[in-house]
Amino acid sequence: MRLCGSGACESLGSTSYKECRGFVCSTPRTRKQNNTSGQGTMNGVLLVVSLALMVNLGLGAAPCDARGRSCVSSSAECINGKCVCKAPNIWGDGAFNCYRKNTVAAQVFNDPMLTNFNNESLPFPYPCRYLLTHFVNELKDDDRNVIGSCEIMVHSFNAKYRGKFFLHGFDVALAIKYDSGKKVKLSSRHYGVAKYGRYVFKNRGTEGKFWQNGPWQRDDINYEDPATGVKVEVYQDPDNNQLVYEAKRCGYRATFVPYDIKDRRAQVSLPGMSFAVNCAHHPKWMSLDEVMALAPWWQKGSLFADNKIPGLTVEQSIFVRAFTNGYVQNMPMKDKGKCAATQKAFGKCTRPELRKAMKNCYWMLKQPRFIYCMDKSKSARKILQLFSTCVKVWCANGSCGKAQDMIIKAGCDTVRDITELPAFMSGDMCPTD
Repeated sequence: MRLCGSGACESLGSTSYKECRGFVCSTPRTRKQNNTSGQGTMNGVLLVVSLALMVNLGLGAAPCDARGRSCVSSSAECINGKCVCKAPNIWGDGAFNCYRKNTVAAQVFNDPMLTNFNNESLPFPYPCRYLLTHFVNELKDDDRNVIGSCEIMVHSFNAKYRGKFFLHGFDVALAIKYDSGKKVKLSSRHYGVAKYGRYVFKNRGTEGKFWQNGPWQRDDINYEDPATGVKVEVYQDPDNNQLVYEAKRCGYRATFVPYDIKDRRAQVSLPGMSFAVNCAHHPKWMSLDEVMALAPWWQKGSLFADNKIPGLTVEQSIFVRAFTNGYVQNMPMKDKGKCAATQKAFGKCTRPELRKAMKNCYWMLKQPRFIYCMDKSKSARKILQLFSTCVKVWCANGSCGKAQDMIIKAGCDTVRDITELPAFMSGDMCPTD
């Protein structure tokens, strides 16, 4: 049995991590098969149609906690007004997801809040597409024998409603390689939105390709190998308003709850995405300099603070990491090239210029009322246009007056209770030379 290094537990928050329960990477554990409502056994045209569009009219379980959220019925129960994880799960938020011993997880809550595999969280006001995680796990059969490997890349993408950014969906590229030489490749896109408790999930898949950036077709991406018990399943959990993407024999499980743009704070199911990894499959973490859900530090990953850029906060540093990695920007909500344009703007910054740009421009993506005033689109393209224009002021000799004119034209120069706005409009946050 291998445990985390000395001193790590105290620095990482949750009960599970304090006791290093999440760091044990030894004996595999048997997990109960979930009910897939028959979708894993369907085939042909009917399955393709069911994967393309899934609609859930249910409202989930009754509210439990003070936030008005319901508990995840399969893994938690409501006790004295709190969603408490129940055995065999030992840690997590019972209103979102609970996890077993020997499991690490990355999470993206709405607004959004990013949690890495070290169980660290920070705000992440990034309205574009990014690489969430990339790793290779052992592939195991029903008897827990290692019979190959699974490579997984997961991209997530965000959208905007009014002045808030939210997780809109995710892309998965999966390559299963059997020791016998057999290969299975599956690529897919999954996204959705909710209105007044009505959840709509849209899915696209391409069989036979490891395409991290698409294009995605309408292929059946459910896979089953009866001889070994290997399955890849995409199904809806209507009791919890979740879309589930699961490959147990690869050692991972993703769940996704869309944001309800009408119920908003009154949404019963906590919106966001969870990506859980079973350490018994001995993950080898990849793309360490590119992923946003940082890999476990004890397995060659890092903590958020390790990526701090001098002169910036940790939050700002992680934000810059996302915009300087050059991810392909092809979200369902068309941004008209503004995510890529912002990447390009950051690419022109020297380190001193970058610090000035973030100091004087970052507030634009942190103020919901200002965002909503500037941008009525669903893709954040207009607020990104303003933000990238501001970055160019500091990194490409752009005009501060151009950014100010954009704010005035939108009628947003007098939005109240935003300290930075009058300072920016007066020129105090513009270059002086």
